[in-house]
Amino acid sequence: MQLLYGQFFYTATVLVGWIWLSLLLLLVIAYYAVYLQKYEAGGGTAPAWLAVAALAFLAVAGIQTLVNVLQLTPVRWAAVATRAESPLADPTMLPRYLHFVLGAFAVAGVFLAHLGAERAAKGPDVFSPGSPGWGSGGR
Repeated sequence: MQLLYGQFFYTATVLVGWIWLSLLLLLVIAYYAVYLQKYEAGGGTAPAWLAVAALAFLAVAGIQTLVNVLQLTPVRWAAVATRAESPLADPTMLPRYLHFVLGAFAVAGVFLAHLGAERAAKGPDVFSPGSPGWGSGGR
């Protein structure tokens, strides 16, 4: 990316500077929400933390898509310099965003299917709850 679009990428990130810098804050919030969901003691707030993490990760994907659209369309830079929300009016923004997000879900699904098939081929896991011998202490 640096070789082909280096100057365009840099200019696109400068044009939406505060939005681009908010990417770091959103990533910290998302990873902290995942951490809280995993290690929170009791309480019924775990789905709330997952929702916060999911929204933050989706916002990160939106920012990445926004910068990619800007770097590919230098014609819009003058409009972005005067109105920061103008890249959202690009007709390719939503299809590109959905392509990236749904593509990520598809790749994750293929990975989980492969992982499940690989584990099923190995046979039952003696350490998983519900398997024969679970909790018997190996006796």
